[in-house]
Amino acid sequence: MRNRLLIYRLIHYHDPIRDIDVGYMAREKQLWKPLLRVFQNTSTFVKLKQVALEFIRESREQKSHSHTAFIVNMILDLIEENTQADNRYKLGVAEIWKKSLT
Repeated sequence: MRNRLLIYRLIHYHDPIRDIDVGYMAREKQLWKPLLRVFQNTSTFVKLKQVALEFIRESREQKSHSHTAFIVNMILDLIEENTQADNRYKLGVAEIWKKSLT
């Protein structure tokens, strides 16, 4: 199998692979776009895209329940509460600690 794949790669080395818009952003695009580009216009593409969407959904869900997401949301709420009339933000470290303890 490896030999056949190598031969195929050597034969088709200069064949261009068309660029596609996968609709993902940032890291998700870096991870999934190369694989989806290779399988475009095949019967496997639809199933592969469904698998990618499922993995992305699970990844986003795990990230949304992390400590980092909690802290970011808490700080955004504090900034919204403490925004002055001229759109300047004042937020002290003591306020963050008080909010985290409640």
